Amino acid sequence: MATDTSERGLERLICTALAGHSCDPANAGGVAEGRSAGGGVGWSGGSPHAYDREFCVDRVQLAAFLRATQPQAAASLALHEDGPTCRKFLARLQGEISKRSTIDVLRHGIKHGPHDLSLFYGTPSAGNEQARERFARNRFTVVRQLRDSRDETQRALDIGLFINGLPVFTFELKNNLTKQTVGDAVEQYRKDRNPREKLFELGRCVAHFAVDEGEVRFCTHLKGKASWFLPFNRGWNDGAGNPPNPRGVKIDYLWREVLTRESLTNILENYAQVVVVKDEKTGRKRRTQIWPRYHQSRRLLPNASYFAFTATPKNKTLEIFGEPDPQSEGAVRHGAFHSYTMKQAIQEKFILDVLAHYTPVDATTSSPRRCRTIRSSTSRRPSRSCGDSSRVMSTRSASRPRSWSTTFTPRCWGTARSADRRGRWWLPTASSARSSTSRPSVTTCVSARARIGPLLRSPASRSSAARG
Repeated sequence: MATDTSERGLERLICTALAGHSCDPANAGGVAEGRSAGGGVGWSGGSPHAYDREFCVDRVQLAAFLRATQPQAAASLALHEDGPTCRKFLARLQGEISKRSTIDVLRHGIKHGPHDLSLFYGTPSAGNEQARERFARNRFTVVRQLRDSRDETQRALDIGLFINGLPVFTFELKNNLTKQTVGDAVEQYRKDRNPREKLFELGRCVAHFAVDEGEVRFCTHLKGKASWFLPFNRGWNDGAGNPPNPRGVKIDYLWREVLTRESLTNILENYAQVVVVKDEKTGRKRRTQIWPRYHQSRRLLPNASYFAFTATPKNKTLEIFGEPDPQSEGAVRHGAFHSYTMKQAIQEKFILDVLAHYTPVDATTSSPRRCRTIRSSTSRRPSRSCGDSSRVMSTRSASRPRSWSTTFTPRCWGTARSADRRGRWWLPTASSARSSTSRPSVTTCVSARARIGPLLRSPASRSSAARG
């Protein structure tokens, strides 16, 4: 059967993969389809009309969970009616989430009046039948076209995922057939979603996913244009993106590996969290939420520490932290269970490519007959340019400080103009170091087609080198 990759088709595809059916939104006052016995990875269909925008909960699912697991407390909270008792409990629940985060409330529950309420049951231990039954009562629900704002002019979110009535993920979906990509989903979060909405406050949802049929990105805290989205991709050919998938869309690992009930529970119990970070310079503290990237969310174990090593690990490191790989001749080699290459990190814009603008410098005195004088828009000093437009000549007068060396024009460097306020890169050269006051000038030739490594040094190191 052909895969429908339209935006609504992607909605149905994800919902069917999670719940075993398309989770079509029910009419107002109706109830969406329940959990399917066949297919899916343990989720049920929820109704967008059950979502309470004031308290940011799915009241139907929250009440159903409490009645099934803690019936006496549920009865005393009067969850079946919209009265003061129920609203007082919902206000307390909202306050605890704002203060502690959804993750912490799911892990530890809340205390309300005489009741110690559990709001989630974690991974059951082996052989513990009672714990297994409790875990099965957790309600993982999928809601399509979720309206997060009380402003009716705002567009609905494509998908919201809930655990026992508490929102944990939101999704914005795009597709390439309409010439929209995951980047458009990111921009929709940044421009169209009001970060002041209660649903988008830090710690309320665990993550917000921007998705198309080929890539996934996520953000743990929406802050308008400052929202920071990271890739949640497997990588392909040692680079960014995802490999082709003969079974369907490239991103099906999201629901096959990460969003299953067991896998997601493992991540929420042992990895995802809200932590307090202290700025070493200002001393100020701020909260930040942690959600693993795809490579970090595999093979998570309880009560374990996780390490990532840069560069090529030594054999001893692999023996200690790696996985054994028995060979046919009897020897045992060790290797990492996964690698995150520098190529992929650069393509995903997680790190900068330090070789992208690396430039070798040839410090020589050039003949005026081979070069012509030009004036850079970033400097008042005239420069000399060789016949090749990618080469720029710059002169240093003997009266200038020794730190004066090379000026680049915007035509050759573009973004390199941010080197300093006047758009210059300072590079002490052998000729400038050897020059004396008796020499009128020293000319330095730079090729902008080459690369920039030697230039990327701190101002202190550049100054000390210039004095040397």
